[in-house]
Amino acid sequence: MLDIAVGRDDFADTWPTGNAVAEIDVMAVRADARGRGIGKALLAAAGRLLEARGVSDCCVGAIAGNAGAIRLYASAGFRPAWAEMVRWTPGSKPKSSGMAQAKTQ
Repeated sequence: MLDIAVGRDDFADTWPTGNAVAEIDVMAVRADARGRGIGKALLAAAGRLLEARGVSDCCVGAIAGNAGAIRLYASAGFRPAWAEMVRWTPGSKPKSSGMAQAKTQ
């Protein structure tokens, strides 16, 4: 899912951007389908869609432990821009290195 924000100045104090900035809100590939180029194809399709709309600035987030997603985004030209930090309940640990997977029937 892509979100294109027009006329926002959220980044203006830090980064020069165009009038429109896109964010990849949701992108997922089933665990058993990873490593087949699907994520790369999805990013390429999103890039073409954004280019057709004149949007060149785009951001995406990934959970710090999701090394595969981070490698994928880096291979598509994304670079770290900020750190989001969290404080969980003392003693808690992440359940996995990525987002929980929903089971399908």
